[in-house]
Amino acid sequence: MLFFGLCGNSISLKDLVLIINALHLYWFVMAYLGLYILSPVLNAFADNAKKKQYIMFLCVLFSYQTYFNLFHFDGTFGLGYSVLLL
Repeated sequence: MLFFGLCGNSISLKDLVLIINALHLYWFVMAYLGLYILSPVLNAFADNAKKKQYIMFLCVLFSYQTYFNLFHFDGTFGLGYSVLLL
């Protein structure tokens, strides 16, 4: 269905909803697309950040992951099924 739309044929709103619902079954596709969208921001940070900023970023990321994985595990946010937890 997605290939059909990419080949120049029209996609209805119903088809688009079906595609988005199918992507929820394949969590890794959503995570990959999210990282693909965030990659320019991550690249800019990697190019311009100083060592102190890297360390601060890693500390914040570690704290964030630890807090949500230990204290707010509800089965939907955990297990790595999110761009935020990769």
